[in-house]
Amino acid sequence: MPKHLQRISAIFANATRQIMTSVFGIITPFMVIHYFSKGIWGGFVPILLYTLMAIAVVNWGNKEFLLRKFSREPARINFDYSQNLFTRLPLLLLFSCLGFFCFPLYYGIFILLWLTGRYLTHTAEALIMYEKKFKASFWIELSCFMVFCILFYMVKQTPGLFPLLVIYSFYQFIRGGCFFILFLRVFNRAALKIDWSYYRDSLPFFLLSLLGLLASKADVYIINHYADRETVANYQVINGLLIFIMSIASYMYAPFTKNIYRNNTEVVGKAKRLLIISGFLIIPIALVAVHYILKIFLHVEYSWFFYLVAFLYIYPAYGYGIEIVTLFKQHQERKVTVYLFTGVLINILLSWILLRSGFGLIGVLSGSAFSQWLLLLFFRKKRLLKLQ
Repeated sequence: MPKHLQRISAIFANATRQIMTSVFGIITPFMVIHYFSKGIWGGFVPILLYTLMAIAVVNWGNKEFLLRKFSREPARINFDYSQNLFTRLPLLLLFSCLGFFCFPLYYGIFILLWLTGRYLTHTAEALIMYEKKFKASFWIELSCFMVFCILFYMVKQTPGLFPLLVIYSFYQFIRGGCFFILFLRVFNRAALKIDWSYYRDSLPFFLLSLLGLLASKADVYIINHYADRETVANYQVINGLLIFIMSIASYMYAPFTKNIYRNNTEVVGKAKRLLIISGFLIIPIALVAVHYILKIFLHVEYSWFFYLVAFLYIYPAYGYGIEIVTLFKQHQERKVTVYLFTGVLINILLSWILLRSGFGLIGVLSGSAFSQWLLLLFFRKKRLLKLQ
């Protein structure tokens, strides 16, 4: 197969499985709201937000760190993968224990299963990307979600927050177990020792992951703190849909990661231009779809101004995604960290001020949009200076 067709095939396969995974995440709240209630989903969101924060720490930047190591030292893949898995185990135990204190005791057991599943899934992500195991990943994601749907159908006659937690936790645990089995051949028992230096070496990647979470979910955390359950449920769904559209950019450039690290400037340049142009085509179409999804399934409607702000919130990701990976290649993780920290801080402050000033959801989204354009300015300032 010609190289350009191989690239297209890789992009399509990776985008398909990641889009499918994101779609499953988007479908879940609609299922809960339709068969249970917005109140139950609104009550589930705090647990979801806790697990997101916990996993951001438990991952400790493993995907980006391992991808770079795999690209540079392919002979050590088995050792690095296995040691990374074991080294981060104390963090999994820590946040699993915290789950027992932050939530009812019987919730903690299932939060442990949830976190373990996510821990195993995220550990496999670097190998999926490096070995291009997109088809296998696709079937695992599809099969596990079908299991979740079956379990959901079994409990929908007795709706409640705890039954939802039970089946969702089992879904995540089964999913993670399947990915672990997929790469069992890579597992190296000789590497099962904690490498404490990993935490130091991968600290920039961890900070970037944590800041990335806050950049995309800070508005949800703010809404969760101040709003009622129904509003929280609505906004979490809206945020999920907008983040999904934003994530399409990363799905498109992810297959080019190795090209970036190997200095294939021609391919990287084409990928940048493709992203910038595609954003103007993909985002408006996707926002029209979002409008009808919210209208039909959540029975809420927003003004054209809301969707203009949504476009402004999403588009910068199409402009700075590859710039971040390029800075990783140049070992400028600290610069990326400073940029993201500044963006997150401004996002939190501005969104909080606008919300408390009475601007509601659109105020929170406006704060997020402003911070995204600030990040675009930071990451592309050298290119903008060259144009001048």
